[in-house]
Amino acid sequence: MLAQVLSYWNGLTKTQRFASGIVAGAALSVFSALLAATLEAELGVRAPSMSFLLSVILAAIWFGRNVALATAIFAFLVYNFYLVEPRYTIGFAGFEDVFTLLVFISVALLIGTMAGNLHDQRERARGQVRVLTGLFTVSRSMAECTSEQEALEKLAEGAREVVAADAVVYGEDGADIGAPVAQALPATGNVLEVPWHREAVSAEGERVAVLAWKRAAETPGEEQAIAVRLLTELARVAIERTRIVQRRVEMDTLAATERLRTALLSSISHDFRTPLSTILTSASSLRAFGDQFPPATSADLLVTIEEEAERLNRFVGNILNMTRLEANVVKPRVEWIDPLETIEAVQNRLSRRIPEEKFVVSAPAAVPSIFVDPLLLEQALVNVIENALVHAGGGKLHLGAEYGADAVCLWVEDEGPGVPQADLARIFDKFHRLDNSRNTQGVGLGLAITKGFVEAMKGEVRAVSPVRSDRGLRVEFVFPAQTDLVTA
Repeated sequence: MLAQVLSYWNGLTKTQRFASGIVAGAALSVFSALLAATLEAELGVRAPSMSFLLSVILAAIWFGRNVALATAIFAFLVYNFYLVEPRYTIGFAGFEDVFTLLVFISVALLIGTMAGNLHDQRERARGQVRVLTGLFTVSRSMAECTSEQEALEKLAEGAREVVAADAVVYGEDGADIGAPVAQALPATGNVLEVPWHREAVSAEGERVAVLAWKRAAETPGEEQAIAVRLLTELARVAIERTRIVQRRVEMDTLAATERLRTALLSSISHDFRTPLSTILTSASSLRAFGDQFPPATSADLLVTIEEEAERLNRFVGNILNMTRLEANVVKPRVEWIDPLETIEAVQNRLSRRIPEEKFVVSAPAAVPSIFVDPLLLEQALVNVIENALVHAGGGKLHLGAEYGADAVCLWVEDEGPGVPQADLARIFDKFHRLDNSRNTQGVGLGLAITKGFVEAMKGEVRAVSPVRSDRGLRVEFVFPAQTDLVTA
């Protein structure tokens, strides 16, 4: 109940509060008269001035100095009318009554003024605390802003909390920024008229917005002006900070892009130049001395040309595939397939490059079907195997499949040195190479393309290392299985 009364009282204007105080002061004066009459009739105590003085003190404490002065006048009139002989008239029976009333009025005015001043100081202190609390809240929210728009919205919220309920922030084009009182803006544009105050919000020497609040009946005090200046200063700092951060991010992005472009061009030029040089050298040797070479040497040169051309074709294909993935134009043609058929196709495709004794296939006799694009899945497995051929440093390659209650896992495992845990989560990033890798072939796109293909088919790709005696890397593709085949 008390909270509701306080909420209602805080919602009143200053004029409404004064009017309510006048009514309350008159009621207190009447109550004091009734109290004095009751004390005199029941107890024989005749001390009306004390009861009326109490009403003045209460009015001063509750409503302030002006209401206390008005209450003192009411008390004087009621006291004279009801309790001074002759009663029920405005008059005096003698000098003693006049003197008593003058003393009462003087004391009432003095105490009322003192109590009212204390009341006014208390109200000002409460207002200052409210303003300081609001400014602290705004400053904390401003410190968390990540954009200029957000800072201006926080400024509008803070102005409505600290300065005035009708506050708005509008930009140079007159557009309302983050304020629910857009109807308060005049139709003439961004020029606010009386009864509005305005304060420009500037950042880096230019005006970016205007804070406006509706002018009250009285002229805004110095405290309100200070609050407005502090709010606009907080907004300026927040806006400049977000601009600095944005410029820093842009600079870092440009620097990273430039580094990436340089590294990519360097890597591509090196990786393309190597097979091209080999192809040109082998072709020119065959052309110039082909009739002098033994058949075995000519055959080796032709094999070298073919292998290097395939290698160059893979580089170009990886770049094109990554471009397709980033452009979101990879549309898998999914169908239910047997994973074992894909494993067999991969084995046949790489049989010329990988000796049979180094290619170990481990899979059950039957595996549930999966809903994928067979060509993309085959290419993803080939990318992982080719990555292992380049970086594993010899040893056997293991390709297999396994399944559980609702998923099928295809995996590729090598016997290389493995991948450090710090790099394990990044091996599927574009252009990522291990710091300790001695091999400089490739541009670091194979595993990134693999991840893109698998995820495009609604699968999951993950890496595990080490897997065999603190060595090896295992890359797994996990797809939902055809449930009826699993349960069968």
